[in-house]
Amino acid sequence: MDIFRKQKFLALTLLLTLAACSTPDTTAPTVSSTTPAASATAVARNSAITVTFDEDMFATTVTASSFTLAKLGAIDGTVTFEGSANVATFTPRSALAILATYTATLGTAITDLSGNPLAAD
Repeated sequence: MDIFRKQKFLALTLLLTLAACSTPDTTAPTVSSTTPAASATAVARNSAITVTFDEDMFATTVTASSFTLAKLGAIDGTVTFEGSANVATFTPRSALAILATYTATLGTAITDLSGNPLAAD
């Protein structure tokens, strides 16, 4: 009977310790860097746009509908995600216009591995 109590006590202690260590992640991911930088000028017309996230992301949420490039309308391109580096890349299908301003947008459909979305587009 005494051994049973010790085992029960150790099991309960382990369970409580594990529960205390597993606080849920509720922090929204952020973008830690972009290439080219925001408001960059003299960017090559065939440049890809890369975004690095500050934490591991859920790869299937980084898509052509959640990472877009636009001028007066959407620009056709492909989106890839490199999970080991947390880098998303938008590659335009054709050269970008000369002396034009483009806006890259990351949507709130993009989430980290805990399911936390970006805080805003």
